[in-house]
Amino acid sequence: MGGRVLSTATSSVEHVLGDLVQRGIQLKVADGRLRFWPRSALTSEQIWSLKQHKSQLIQILQGSNRWRAAQVIRAARRSGDRGYAITLRDAWRERVAICVISGNSPLQEAYQIAMAELESVTYSQNMTQ
Repeated sequence: MGGRVLSTATSSVEHVLGDLVQRGIQLKVADGRLRFWPRSALTSEQIWSLKQHKSQLIQILQGSNRWRAAQVIRAARRSGDRGYAITLRDAWRERVAICVISGNSPLQEAYQIAMAELESVTYSQNMTQ
């Protein structure tokens, strides 16, 4: 009785990550450790899920498409257009969450889709300047 039982849908690493992204939880890997915030926004079940999928999440978060997206968003922030950087970040998170939660795309494919859209938006933005 002491163990937790999660549905199959919420126990997969992709659904855990999609749920967290949709809820605005920030995740990153620093010094090989999984970091997440705001901690107060997480339920005890979500924290348990993070711990259960820690190694898989670290592997996913270190993936190249996610890293490239972070670089594009940082470049927008450094250019001085903070609002644009926030819009890019939010759009990235939303697209990944939609792809994963809809069940139509595995997480790595969702990152590819979101990256393609992010690059398209930034290309269009650069062409109009």
